[in-house]
Amino acid sequence: MKSRIDLYEGDNDKRFVIGASGTNPLYVIAMNPSVADEELFDQTVMKLFGLSYLFGFDGCIMFNLIPIREPDSTKLENELDAELMNKNIETIINSIPSDATVLATWGDISKNTPLKTSLFKVYDGLKEKNCDWKCVTYTDRKVGEKFNEYSKKGLTDSGHPRHVSFLKQTSFFTDFNIDEYVDKLK
Repeated sequence: MKSRIDLYEGDNDKRFVIGASGTNPLYVIAMNPSVADEELFDQTVMKLFGLSYLFGFDGCIMFNLIPIREPDSTKLENELDAELMNKNIETIINSIPSDATVLATWGDISKNTPLKTSLFKVYDGLKEKNCDWKCVTYTDRKVGEKFNEYSKKGLTDSGHPRHVSFLKQTSFFTDFNIDEYVDKLK
């Protein structure tokens, strides 16, 4: 796995893609970008690169449902620039090839209309590409810690794919039924 970012499109206000290319990269879709750029890794990118290498991928390419840099997703506006959103969605759809492994790690998006709208458009653009959708779960549950049907599937308690910030050293990939998830979200 390359330790240097060689795929980057963005600026101080937005990011469309960040990653290290390879012949068998892991494609990642998260919520919205934080501070990482072509020179600086952040915690999320470092975790994803390490996890992708651990599971046999030789690259990691990350996208976001919304390209606007905002650490607090609750501050994302309900109405976002349509041209910006369309460019982001096209970047995702055009960059992920058929039969790719795609890691869903966007967290809880149920109350955010722009995130859901973006997800639905990305889903529509990728559904014919036969992607292998995954999410992340982990095994080191503490005694008494809630372990429900969603936890076993790598989902939050409200049924969304867990954000990468919750990853632990004992994390592993589990299958993610994107069709079922999108149907429930609509």
